[in-house]
Amino acid sequence: GFVQYIKTFSPRWKTDKQGEPIVPSPDPFGEARAAEAIRRGDAFFQKTCAKCHEHRELKTTEFCLRWKSADDCALAVSELPPDLACDPLRAVYPKSELVDLYRTVASGINGAGMPTFKGFLPEEDLWAVAYYVRSLRQTGCSVSRTGQ
Repeated sequence: GFVQYIKTFSPRWKTDKQGEPIVPSPDPFGEARAAEAIRRGDAFFQKTCAKCHEHRELKTTEFCLRWKSADDCALAVSELPPDLACDPLRAVYPKSELVDLYRTVASGINGAGMPTFKGFLPEEDLWAVAYYVRSLRQTGCSVSRTGQ
């Protein structure tokens, strides 16, 4: 089906084992401490995430649109990292936005250059970044922020 077709974009599906699902830890902040979480998440985001998500440049991914042979890509997929305030996010839904953002930060976007942060960052930092990104999405696009 469709999933099998998508797997043809990367040879890693033939050799890599499927990872364990990311199960979110309990939210250490809650809405009562959301402002604190946003400040903490902002600090981490500016040091680590802004270089891709705010200073956006077209990046070559590990995915391939057209293969020369089984192991040689003729046409790699390039993508622009999403503007987190404006662009739709494929794995984030309104009723579960905060948990979806946590899961995305924790697991990363394999093949697109976004590393897995679960196990490398304290759980509070994973949640803080999720709170910060949610705050960006609630603020929305602004001409001065995106430079457009």
